[in-house]
Amino acid sequence: MPVTIYKSSSPDLELAKVDLLTHIFSNPLAIPDSKPLYIDAISSKTRTFGEVKQRTKSLTKGLQDVGVKEGDVVTFFSPNSIDYAINCYAIIGCGATVSPVSSALNPTELRHQLATAESKFIIAHSSLIATARAAAKGTRVERVLQADGQKDESGNDTTETLATNTPPGKLVIIPADRLSTQIAFICFSSGTTGAAKGVITTHANIVANVQQWDAHLVRDLDHNAPLIAFLPMSHIYSLNLHLCTFVHVTTTMIVLSKFDLDVYLSAIQRYKVKDLILVPPVLLALAKDPRVQNYDISSLESIMSGAAPVSVALMQSLETQFKKRYGKTLHCFEAWGMTETS
Repeated sequence: MPVTIYKSSSPDLELAKVDLLTHIFSNPLAIPDSKPLYIDAISSKTRTFGEVKQRTKSLTKGLQDVGVKEGDVVTFFSPNSIDYAINCYAIIGCGATVSPVSSALNPTELRHQLATAESKFIIAHSSLIATARAAAKGTRVERVLQADGQKDESGNDTTETLATNTPPGKLVIIPADRLSTQIAFICFSSGTTGAAKGVITTHANIVANVQQWDAHLVRDLDHNAPLIAFLPMSHIYSLNLHLCTFVHVTTTMIVLSKFDLDVYLSAIQRYKVKDLILVPPVLLALAKDPRVQNYDISSLESIMSGAAPVSVALMQSLETQFKKRYGKTLHCFEAWGMTETS
């Protein structure tokens, strides 16, 4: 069977030969460290770009002190937070691999993913510690660390405390000849049959993908306008964009620990959000839920939907409603991807 190669109409990229943290912290737009990078949608607590880098270095040293080594796999089990990225970056800063998993997993599901990834450590949110400890039994996990708060129930430092109090360490730099084999993430994809599959993403993979997003999406967005990060950061869709691509260009992100339509709409109104990154059920809510009328979302300019198919009719309906209400054009479009293509 003949092979057909489809090429982009855009010019070829010159792929960066650097590791993920070097790339996303490179600050190509020369943004000051004081710019807010992550803002909690409820509390308004903020992590600036400078704080994220500083806390990453401190937590890297803290994790090394508790035994995380190059080549280890560390599972991160948490809902979204303004510190989610810092935990992931610090694991990578140790030369280790992050395996981010859904906060909705039960012990049996989590145990399967721990075994698949061959994880040696789990960092878990306090609300998920009991699940993490139950799942770790019978696996290779050597230690469960708590992510948030000052101390865990045994009096041990959490990763939040380590990020605050530990002197900054040096991030492990991955040499160019290992970028295509050094694993940055093991994310889980449901696939079409059976249990979730672990998908290996190397530093070369994810850096190239960030460059692709830069070329096809980021260049069209206003970097001074914030985005909303409600998609689970354990999923490749959010991980790629909210932990990698938009950190590279230092875009402010409003973080929701879970999706709530009123909180979402309030954040659009409060922060004058221009571009939404969402999934079809949320697009449907924007088109159909009467609560939308209680908020001013006239700042919107574009909506990108991904992770599942969305109908042209639904996108056109929302565009028409927006035009009628605000007299402005809203551009809705669909993105396609897979964990395996990142």
